[in-house]
Amino acid sequence: MNHTCIDICVRDDDRVFVLAKTMRVSPLCFVPFGEALGLFNVIEWLRDMQMDNVEFVVDSKTANDAFTLQQT
Repeated sequence: MNHTCIDICVRDDDRVFVLAKTMRVSPLCFVPFGEALGLFNVIEWLRDMQMDNVEFVVDSKTANDAFTLQQT
């Protein structure tokens, strides 16, 4: 099958499971694009549920580096 699956897990301050979502995107895409697409979709999803004061943790070095300010 030519698709990409994106899994999203939301935890509270105590790291207890709250919500989860799996998205299927077609066609198959490159990993950096899928990682960015996943982060974009989780931001929209949480905004639609009117959640605020959210801290994002990604397991992608590429996505993490793109959104982390480099201190000199």
